[in-house]
Amino acid sequence: MKKKLLLHILFLGILGICLLIIDFLVINQLQLQQLWVFTGVTFFVSVLILILLLLRIRMHKNEEIDDYRRHAKLNRILYELVHSTSTMTTRSDLYKEILTKLIEAIPNASKGSVLILEKENILKYQAVIGYDEEALKDTFLLLEQSFIYLKTNGHVDHTVVIYDPFEYDRQNVKTENMEKIIEVSPFSILSTLSTPILINGELYGMINVDSEIRNAFIQQDIKTIEIFANEIAHVIKLYDTLEHNYFLLNRDVLTGLYNRRYFNKFLKERLAVATEQTVFSIVSFDLNNLKKVNDQYGHDCGDLLIIQFAEGMNKFINSEDILARYGGDEFLLLTSVEDEFGLKDFLQAIIEYFDAIEIPMEQDFVKISFSYGVASYPKDGRTIEALIKYADSEMYTRKRNHHLMEK
Repeated sequence: MKKKLLLHILFLGILGICLLIIDFLVINQLQLQQLWVFTGVTFFVSVLILILLLLRIRMHKNEEIDDYRRHAKLNRILYELVHSTSTMTTRSDLYKEILTKLIEAIPNASKGSVLILEKENILKYQAVIGYDEEALKDTFLLLEQSFIYLKTNGHVDHTVVIYDPFEYDRQNVKTENMEKIIEVSPFSILSTLSTPILINGELYGMINVDSEIRNAFIQQDIKTIEIFANEIAHVIKLYDTLEHNYFLLNRDVLTGLYNRRYFNKFLKERLAVATEQTVFSIVSFDLNNLKKVNDQYGHDCGDLLIIQFAEGMNKFINSEDILARYGGDEFLLLTSVEDEFGLKDFLQAIIEYFDAIEIPMEQDFVKISFSYGVASYPKDGRTIEALIKYADSEMYTRKRNHHLMEK
C-alpha cells in the first residue's frame, strides 16, 4: 500500500519537474501575452497535480483506516472464537461456530460449509449455513471433486476463488453424489472462496464461504480466510486438548463410561431441580465373578470382563440415562424409567442379555454375572448419600445370596 503511494508521489513529482523544464525552455521564445497564457496554464496544471496528490494521500489514509478496522474486526472475531472454544460441548458446535465467525469476518459472504476429511479421500459436511443441513448430513464429497483439488491440480495448498460455482460443478464433476450436492446448492451462488484447513502440515478439511454477488471476493478476503484457516488449526488443536482433558476428568479410561466424580456431580444437579413430581431411580451393579476371573486368568481378563459389561449395558441405556463406573467392579445407573414394573422388565432384559453371552478366556468361557440394587427418588431417599446407600444395601444383599447359592 505504501509502495503504491510513493510511486504515485514520484510520478506526480516527475510530472511537475517536466513542466518546470518546459517552462524554462519555452519562456524565452514567447511574447509577453503568450507568456501570461502559458504561465496560467502551467499554474492550473500544477494546482491540479497538487489536488490529485492530496486526494491520493487522503485515499491512502482512508485505505489505511479501512485496513485497520478490518484487522481490528478480524482480531475481535478470532478472540471470540478462541474464547468460546472452551464452552463447546460437541465438535459439530465448534465447526458451526467457526463457520459463523468466518462469514461474519468476510463482508460479502452469506453462506458456507465446513468439510472434514474423514478417510483418505472422503470429505463429509460437518457444518453448513444457508443450506439444507438435513439433506447434506449423510452426504460425502470425494477430495478430487472439491474446488481446491481441481483448481490446484491436486496440491490443495492454497485458497481458490470460484466464480459461478454451480456451472463449475456441472462441467467438472459427474457423479451421482455430486448431483445431490448440486441439487441442494442454490443457483444464486455466484462466488465461492475455498481454503484448506491444515494441521501439522496435513490436510484436515476445508472451509467454503459463498456469496450471491458476482466477483464478490477481493484480495483482502483471501488474506482474511487464510489468516482464519491458520487460526482454525490452533482452535481445533485447543479443542482436542480440552476434549481430552474433559475425558480424563469425567470418564473412566478403561470403559469410556462416566466416572464417580461426574456421576455425583450430575446427580447433585438433578436433585437440585427435583420437585415432588420428579421420579427417577438409581441402580447399583456389582460384578459377582471379577475376583475369581482376576485370580484364575489374570487382571487383563478381568479388565475384559469389565469392558464387556460396560459395552453390554450401553445397549440398554438412552440419552437421558447416565451410566458410570463407580469403583473397581461397581457401576451406577441413573435411569428415568419411572414405574416399578417397567424397571423390573428393564433389569430382567439386561439379565437375559448377559446370560446369553460367553466370553472366551484362554481355553474356557466365562459368563458375566452381577448383582444389583435399586433406589427410587423420592421414596428411598432424597440425597446422594441416602440413594446410593439404599441401592448398595439391596445390591450387597443379592450378592451375599448369590455367593451362598454358589457354595
